[in-house]
Amino acid sequence: MSFAIYKGEKSVTDLAARLFGLQGKGQHPAARQAGDLLLKANPQLKNMSQVPVGSVIVVPPEAPSLQPGGSPVPADLLRAFAAERAHQLLDGLDSRLAEIESQAQDATNSILLQAKSKEAKTASASNQTLRANLPEITKSADRRLTELKSGQASRSKAIAELRAGLKQFLGNS
Repeated sequence: MSFAIYKGEKSVTDLAARLFGLQGKGQHPAARQAGDLLLKANPQLKNMSQVPVGSVIVVPPEAPSLQPGGSPVPADLLRAFAAERAHQLLDGLDSRLAEIESQAQDATNSILLQAKSKEAKTASASNQTLRANLPEITKSADRRLTELKSGQASRSKAIAELRAGLKQFLGNS
């Protein structure tokens, strides 16, 4: 299996025409067929506008031979590209998880403040169910805050391990 670089073609047929030299009169059916093979190996090409220029494209073995301009990507370049993309995805994941954890922590702190408020104590004086459950609500919110902090530490450790693995993958010990 070979790999090539996406250069911003507007259609899979155009990409196939460039990669396999299927341009010119009478080549459109062959380019379309090669494009179908590329699409099967690269489902992300269904929405070409979402594919970043410079993305690595899998060239399946049953596809026509690559043309010199669509030559295979050297393994070290492919590895560097994959690691960089993995770093970007990891950064995005880390950022999004931090946002979610922050929102959960804010919501839990809000519940805790409400449960410990003067209003909650006043309301519990006249509501037996609230009076019976208020201590458990407070304990549960405290436990949730502890779990969130533990989860943040675990996530940070896992992200650091993944970064170290990517660095090792690139051979930068």
